[in-house]
Amino acid sequence: MPQTTLNKDAMVQLSLAALVAHCHNEMQRYSQGQPHDTRYAYELCRRALVERCELAWAELYQLFTPLVRYWVRRSALFPTCGESEDFFVSDAFFRFSQAITPDRFAEFSCLAVLLGYLRRCTSCVVINYVRANTKTRHWSSLQLADGLPGDCPEEQALDRLCDEEFWHDLNAQLHSEAERVIIRATLEAGMSSGEVYHHWPGLFRDVHDVYAVKRNVLLRLKRSPYLRRLAS
Repeated sequence: MPQTTLNKDAMVQLSLAALVAHCHNEMQRYSQGQPHDTRYAYELCRRALVERCELAWAELYQLFTPLVRYWVRRSALFPTCGESEDFFVSDAFFRFSQAITPDRFAEFSCLAVLLGYLRRCTSCVVINYVRANTKTRHWSSLQLADGLPGDCPEEQALDRLCDEEFWHDLNAQLHSEAERVIIRATLEAGMSSGEVYHHWPGLFRDVHDVYAVKRNVLLRLKRSPYLRRLAS
């Protein structure tokens, strides 16, 4: 029997209880590989984020918490944090709710776009926690430790650490796996040259090689017109 769906106006008129029941039903259909309708969950998000309905927000939180927990566990940095999954789940949802104001909701055209943003929020809260609890908290302090000037655009660019496009474009500026490992390890986890060599000995001859590669790549990025545009 074909599944029946409601038009947009009828969906808006649904009671919250009926809407939530539809959300769970569609999620079950999705998990079983069956055709499903994401508009119910999108409407739940609209009520929570545009109407700022606390009951709708509570239901949204419950509906997507398992997914956010999964994203937290998949973060390569999570095992080093010493915090629970729920600690980051709560922060991710808070960041999500603060970022998507009623005026901005229309920018998120469907559930997939909303969930993509929630996933980015989840990555951000884990990364920010690690950054705040490591010896090297800013790119500028990393540069000073390497004898490089601190008043350069990389410090501003680091504020875009959570932006997937930033990482995609930054990776295009790197020339080898060794450079990519160094930038990720120092920016995301605050590792020293010695710690990088300890974790990836196959990529470097010795710790001095790590230092040399890091210094060269930072100097190249400092001169990069792309990075200067990004920081402007």
